[in-house]
Formats: sequence, structure tokens, C-alpha cells
Amino acid sequence: MILGGFLIFILTAATWLVGKPLFFPDASIAADGVSSKESTQDGAAISVATIVPKCNPKYAMSVEYPAYVEAYYQADLKARVAGPVHFIQKDIGEPVTTGERLVEIYVPDLLDDVTQKKAIIAQRERETGLAKKLAKIAEAAKTVAEKTIHLKETEVKTADATAEFRKKELSRFKGLSDDKIITENIADERLLYYQTAQAASLAARDSVDKARAELQEMEAKVEAAWADVKLKEALVQVAKEDARRAQDMADLTVITAPFDGFVTWRGIDPGSFVQNATTGNTEPLIRVERTDIVTVYMKVPDNFAPFVTRDTEATIQMSELPGDLYRGRITRFTPCLETRENDRTMRVEVDLYNRSAEDFKKFVAWEKLNGNKDLKGKILPSFPGVTMKDSDARPQPFLPGMTGKMSLQLRNFNLAYLVQSSTIFYQGGKPYLYLVKDGKARLTPVDVQVDDGKIAKVKVLERSDNKEFKRELKGDDEIVVSNQGELSDGQAVKPTRVEW
Repeated sequence: MILGGFLIFILTAATWLVGKPLFFPDASIAADGVSSKESTQDGAAISVATIVPKCNPKYAMSVEYPAYVEAYYQADLKARVAGPVHFIQKDIGEPVTTGERLVEIYVPDLLDDVTQKKAIIAQRERETGLAKKLAKIAEAAKTVAEKTIHLKETEVKTADATAEFRKKELSRFKGLSDDKIITENIADERLLYYQTAQAASLAARDSVDKARAELQEMEAKVEAAWADVKLKEALVQVAKEDARRAQDMADLTVITAPFDGFVTWRGIDPGSFVQNATTGNTEPLIRVERTDIVTVYMKVPDNFAPFVTRDTEATIQMSELPGDLYRGRITRFTPCLETRENDRTMRVEVDLYNRSAEDFKKFVAWEKLNGNKDLKGKILPSFPGVTMKDSDARPQPFLPGMTGKMSLQLRNFNLAYLVQSSTIFYQGGKPYLYLVKDGKARLTPVDVQVDDGKIAKVKVLERSDNKEFKRELKGDDEIVVSNQGELSDGQAVKPTRVEW
């Protein structure tokens, strides 16, 4: 009895000290401070806390997924000719510059082919020179033929004048013969002179026709000569193209660096025989990477993808650099979702300058001078803002192959109304909200578009004329944020509006 009385005294004192009854389940209090049940007020109404959606452009959702580091440029250099390696000096870790000779393959046949093609060019050029001289000779002959026509036309005039003179002379001598002043045979001689002059006139005209025919012949020869010149010049171009192609093939024996960077892999030594990569799947001879800039990428799920923009801020943390946070803006992202293997993600990339701040200033000045022509899309990389666990330490460079996490701050919600993630609950694997209408809680299915665990964007699923449609949340929608597990559709509630 004494012990029982002592226990009752202890329980009574504890209840008085905390102001709450102990060990009585009907006295439970909701986490937000609102009593979960008030059966004595408003009938069976349950007290709940409610909120209304907010439209605030400053709201941001954070989405975080694995991130991976790649070299800004990476090139696996392979051979396009077969033969033994004649020259290679660079090894892994050594810097290379654009156009620097890295590998040379010994293929003497290609070099001999270049020499032969160049000799053919010289031959064709000499033939062209000869054809041009022959064309000039033909043009000179044409000029002579033109002058000959003028000469023959002058001879026609001379012959016509002589014939006219002989005609008059014959007439005069016939008169003298008729008057018996001279003998008849003298007049006959003058007739022969006249007939000879007429024949000479006809011959002169035939000479003109012949000269004109010869001119046409010379003109045709000139055209043929210049056509031959064009043919020879075309043959020169063909020979040059053959030589260029032979030189291109010979140039394939030398592999040069496509950009400034470092050798990160080498699989050959002097004397190694390499195969033509175009004839089969061969290993690269040497790999070059550009690491003064790195690309950090992540894959954003499809429900977050529509809200990614070029202004989206990214925070990066590498597993190999614990405690250091790097910040930058998105450089690029794919305008579609990856559909292979049902991945349905968007690739998002951030280009970061991987050297010191002083080097970055020089880099920017150089790129501005050269029009950013050696950058992807001519877009400058970001210089990462760094938050370090040790503020006096120098930030470590990113190494291709590093992994970590990237977090995006999404803000592009088109001024939609957002709610707290705690308002959403699931039944049978489907998301719902409780909307307060006319003092009752209405179980409302929703489509969750994005949810980062703190803030969510949803659309309400409603039916009209036996058709389902989605609508955006409105600013006057009253949403239950507590005690959803104690509610049922149509349950009377006593809402208390809370701010968030």
C-alpha cells in the first residue's frame, strides 16, 4: 500500500511539472503543435495545419546526382598506314603542342610515290610550255594568211587594170587594122595580150579564194593549238592532284598533336609494327588529352530536365577532394533526353578552368585575341568559385576520371505555385494531397513534376465530363500539411493556417 501510494504521488507530481498527462494515448499532440483530435468541438472535426501554395521566383530546388570529370578534349591517335614505327619520343605525362610531331611510321613506298608524281608534274609542265609555243606559231601563220589575202586582193586589182588596158588597146588596134594602117596579125597579137590579162585576173581572184581558205585553215590550227594547251594544262592539274594525294598519303606516316595537352597513354615503341586502323579495329598508338580545361558532367532525370537553363548554378564536390566545393554555371546541356536503354536523362556539362586565377586571366586574354576559336562553341569555361576546408591551401586540379556529386539549383518554374514536400503522401504507390474544401478534407490525386524533398511542383488531377485533366495549383488552394494519416476523403477538419 505504501509503495502504491508512493508511485501515484510520483506520477501526479510529474504530470504537474510537465503540464501534460502521462501514458494516456488520447492526449497525443501533433508535431506542429495542433491537437490531432478535438472530438468535443465541431462534432468529429479533426484539427489540421494547412498551407497555401506560394509563387516566389527566389525559390530554388536542389537536385543532386553523381558527377564525372572528363578531359576537355581527348584524342586516341591511330595509324592510317601500316609499317614499323620510325620515331616516337613523347611518353605519358609529357606536354605536347598543336602540330607537334609525335609518331612517324616508315613507309618508303609512299615517299617514292611522291617523288614520281612530282616528276610527272614537271613533264606535264614542259609539255604545256611546248604546246603554248606551237600555239603562238599557229597564230603567226594565221597572221601571215591574213596578210596574204590583202596581197592577193591587190593582185586582183592589178590584173583587172591590166585586162582593162589590154581591152582598150585591142579596140584601138582593131580600128587601125580596119583602116589598113597596120596589118591584121598585129591586132591579133593584141587580142592574145587581152586574153592573157583576163586569165591573169581570174587567176588573181582564185588566189584570193585560196588565201581565204588558208586563213580558215590557220584559224582552225590556232584553235586546235590552244585546245591542246588547255589539255596539257588539265593534265598538269591532274598530275598535281595525284601528287597531292600521294603527299597526303605520305603525310599520314607522321602523326601530330591535334591540340595542346598531355600524353596520357602510349602503346608503341620504336620498331613496333602498326596496322592501318581503317582496315580493322586497332588499338590507339598514343592518347592526348587537354586538361587545362575539364568538363564535369551529370545526368539529370527527365522530371527535372525541363527546368535546366544556361543560368542554372552548379555546385560540385569530388570524392577525391573531400571538403572542397566548386561552383560554376552550366556550360551546355543536351536539348533532348537520352532514350537508349530507357535512360531518359539529360546530360548537363560544366566546363571549368583547371589552373590558377593568374593563369585564367592570361587564358581569357589569349582567347579573346584569337576569337575563342579553339573552344567548344567558342564558349569560355568558368573559373570555379571554391569553398575549401582549409582556406590557406591551394585548390587541387581536377583529374579526368574523378567522380563526385553535382548539385543544381533549379529556379525556372515559370512562376508556378509550389508547395512543401511534406504535403504529399502516397497511397498504393500514387501521390495525393488533401485539399480543404467547405470544411472537409478532399483526397486529391496529383502529378508530382519535381520534388527535392523540401519543395515540390505538382499538378492537380481532376475529372470533368469523364475526362481527366491536369491543372496548376492556385494561390487559394488550402492544403493539409499535418495528420494526413488520420484523415479520410470527406473528413471534417478544423484547419489552422500556418506560414512556411
